[in-house]
Amino acid sequence: MDGSPRRLGEPVAQPTLTAGLTRAGIMLLDADLSLEPEVAAVLRGRAGVHFSRVKYPGTVTAESLTQALDHLEDSAALLAHVHPSVLIYACTSGSFMG
Repeated sequence: MDGSPRRLGEPVAQPTLTAGLTRAGIMLLDADLSLEPEVAAVLRGRAGVHFSRVKYPGTVTAESLTQALDHLEDSAALLAHVHPSVLIYACTSGSFMG
């Protein structure tokens, strides 16, 4: 941008770190402590990575995992403004259920 003011509705230039890259919107359980840095490192230079949290009631049970699904739409809505190419629900806790 040349420093002149933008007109209302004029598109904003993409940040140079993610310009031209696919954008991944990733929804994590609110208690997840490890996936953000791991995913960001794996996708660095390949995709712009944007995270949102899913409200989660706590203990991993079939019931609590089902309750978390009720909050997916809210989490996805928080990512909508970055116009992700893909939305990913990164819930590995479900793999612990038999």
